Amino acid sequence: MKWNLWVRLATVTTLLILLSGCELISDPKGLMQLPQLPSDKQTLSSTIQAALPPGAKLANPKNGNANDWIQQADLDGDGKMEAIAFYTTSDARINGMIFEQSGSDWIKKRDIEGQGYVLESVEIKDITHDGHKDLIVGYSNAINTINSGVDSMQKNLVIYSYDKGELNIVDKKPYTYYEILDMNGDGIDDLTTMYMSRNSYLTITNFRYKDGFQEVDSIDLDSTITLGFYNVVSGKVSKDQNGIIMDQLLGISSGFTHLIIMENNKLRDVFPLGRAATFKDSLIYSDDVNGDGLLEIGMLQIPLGWENIEPSEIPYFTYYYQWDGDNGLKLVSQQYRDDSGRFVLKFAPEWNDKITLDTKSNKDQDLRFILKDTGEKVAEVRFFTSTQWANQASKDWELITNSNDQYIALWQNTKNNLILN
Repeated sequence: MKWNLWVRLATVTTLLILLSGCELISDPKGLMQLPQLPSDKQTLSSTIQAALPPGAKLANPKNGNANDWIQQADLDGDGKMEAIAFYTTSDARINGMIFEQSGSDWIKKRDIEGQGYVLESVEIKDITHDGHKDLIVGYSNAINTINSGVDSMQKNLVIYSYDKGELNIVDKKPYTYYEILDMNGDGIDDLTTMYMSRNSYLTITNFRYKDGFQEVDSIDLDSTITLGFYNVVSGKVSKDQNGIIMDQLLGISSGFTHLIIMENNKLRDVFPLGRAATFKDSLIYSDDVNGDGLLEIGMLQIPLGWENIEPSEIPYFTYYYQWDGDNGLKLVSQQYRDDSGRFVLKFAPEWNDKITLDTKSNKDQDLRFILKDTGEKVAEVRFFTSTQWANQASKDWELITNSNDQYIALWQNTKNNLILN
């Protein structure tokens, strides 16, 4: 955290050049197996399997789950359900099929000629606002990722309409990431694409459908070359504002968060990279961490009193912030997240920024949480051996987790309010 941000960026630019063209993560499709379907889908599944070309296998969207192999919706609003299934052909391309329900049977109506070798995503939404649901499919030709899981692959988003058995392509858009949500607050969802060009600059464009997808506004995220983004989420960023939060990779383990909103039909990056307001020395994922329906941005915080301690020994807090509606952030959640992922402590909102850690603490032995103003101990996490745990007679300790010969337990003052996760 003591490095100058711009020195880090110079280092990252060099790293980008070294990593250019590398493919370091294998294709997850090879690890997938077709799951068992519920009994009410067995007839449909059998029909689809029988319609597959020789050598073809059903394909699951890369960002989907095990239940996304077959999707059903009334695409054209005629009261009959359609089923959509994609598959990998014998020459590794992605194609698809649309079936229409007829009584208890399913009839194949259309083939879908795919646009790549990887099925990135499948969504069914009325993005053209004609009362009929559209089929929105993301394709790519390969997987291009780096160690952190950042996905910088150039992809192709294809939007299909289906009516009376006819399948038509409404539009195609190149993208690296995309979101469908109401960005300007008019109550109508629109399409926002984030496209990273080959020189690693990212352009964000908002489109609204009116006799075709019309560009409303476009911005370049920043003039700084980026390695990519390790997390992109969208939703409510304030009570009355939707937005897109993009967690950007700056180095092997450091990041920065952008917040994209739209005001008066103009896109704005609330936290451009030069402001350094959301720089973090760890890849913390933005999300709705407190369940209030608003997205939060996470950052590391050095506990009060630990400023001159060796960074590797510091038991950092994670602070989650919400946008304040202007150009700042407000703290809504203070957490302690174990480095090894063994436990998370969430403090009640009234304790936010009032608690630090005793400097005699050791993050893998004994963590003593104290009040900043009085030094009173309000909670403690202690690491026991199995013998120590068996011999300790106090009932004041709550077991958090145990593994092999280690037991991790929590003691807390009754005045404190902690949530274990």
